[in-house]
This record gives sequence, C-alpha cells and structure tokens, in this order.
Amino acid sequence: MVLRPSQEWEAVRAADSRWQASVLGYVAPLSAIPALAWPAARWLSESSPFSAGHFGALALTTFVLCVASVAIYAAGLYVSAPIFGLARSWDRSIAIAARAATPALLGIGLLSFPTLAIVGIVAFLHSFALSSVGAQKVLGCADSESAMYVACAFAVSGLGLIALGGLCSAIGAIQFAFP
Repeated sequence: MVLRPSQEWEAVRAADSRWQASVLGYVAPLSAIPALAWPAARWLSESSPFSAGHFGALALTTFVLCVASVAIYAAGLYVSAPIFGLARSWDRSIAIAARAATPALLGIGLLSFPTLAIVGIVAFLHSFALSSVGAQKVLGCADSESAMYVACAFAVSGLGLIALGGLCSAIGAIQFAFP
C-alpha cells in the first residue's frame, strides 16, 4: 500500500470485501505494531519499575485505541460521502480507512523517539494522501473533490476522536496508560 498505492486500491475495489475482513485481516495486525512499540518505548525510557501488568495494560489500551481510531475515521468517510455525491458503503469506508492508516500505524511507534518523530508525522501525512487516492479508486470520488472529501472526513472523525479521548479519560482508561 505504501509503495504502489494505485495498484493496491484497484485490488481493494475489485475484492469488495466485507468490513470484518478489513478489520481482522488488516487493521488488527497493523495495530499490534504500535501496541507493542509504545509500551516497549515507555519501558526503555522509564526510570521507575515497569511491571508486566503495566506493559500489558498499555499494550491493550494502545491496540484498542488504534483499531477504534481507524473505525472512527471510516465513520467520517461514511458520514461525509453524501456531501460529495458518493454512495455510502461501510465496507468500502472501512477498507479505505484501514489501508490508508498503513503508514500511520507503521510510523506511530517512532513518535516515542524524539529524533525519529518527524518520520511518524510524515507517515500520517502520507495516510492523508493515500485516503485521497483511495476515495477516487474505491468510491469513485472525482479527482477535483477527493482532497476535500478526505479533509471533511478527517474533520468529522476528529470530533469522534475527541469524544473517544474524553470518554477514555472519564472512565480512567487513559489514566493507567499515562501515570
């Protein structure tokens, strides 16, 4: 997906798989990377004792939040589709969000290291570009409108992510991850 996006997007459109296949076969394995990288980086940088339970809780929290973030972005694509004259399809929205998240999920672990943080930021920006191409290839969005569609979906999903962050904070899910 990162190196040959046009070919990959054509394959995604042709496969037209159900959303469960995208989540279980694509998002979950990629989410395992930051789920292990983040607690490992915290463990390496902590001066205080870091228990296996804390490592596991941090890994689980990171994994769940990565999967939830992709699903919330897919919801942004789904909700924004009619504004741009596109048919709503949850299966295709989650397929775009899952594949477009590839560079971000691969690069997010680098944010733990200050000297490599810029690579994580570039990876996120590449995800935005991949979303634009995916909207064109998978949903049939016009080239002239795909960047605005993706920006709208990011804005809508940003609201969902803020709500998720607030909810996690209120129930204490973030508290144990960031003592």
